[in-house]
Amino acid sequence: MYHSCTYSIVSYCQKFNSTCAGRFKNKSAGFLLIEIMIALTLFASAATMLSFYQYNQLITLKNTQQRLQALNIATSFISTLNATGRLPKERTVVQGEYIIAWKAQPFTIQSAYKVEHIKKIHVTVSWQQRVGTTKTCNITTAVRI
Repeated sequence: MYHSCTYSIVSYCQKFNSTCAGRFKNKSAGFLLIEIMIALTLFASAATMLSFYQYNQLITLKNTQQRLQALNIATSFISTLNATGRLPKERTVVQGEYIIAWKAQPFTIQSAYKVEHIKKIHVTVSWQQRVGTTKTCNITTAVRI
């Protein structure tokens, strides 16, 4: 037997010939279409935000990997200069997708004294990203030549 408030809702729905009367009579009637649509909308919104977040994380990871590789190439170039004690003849070297450019200047202390056999080396490693922008990594150090 139904409670009085449930009976009044059922009779109200029947009075206006609505489809909600069956929902209150049978408790296992299921979900309404609007409830399903709202749930799917919420799920789609959450999934979209999560995929956008993951995409941004992947882009950040790729940029970090490229910067780390450029830094490794620059330090390797400087280590080679230290080991050989000679400057290469080319001012620009291409290594894979990275371009290494360097310039050497006399090393001075407080802009007054020139130190013999030591050069200030400025190394720039640049690369193209997928979207067409050019990124660079710069290192400046002193090398005994």
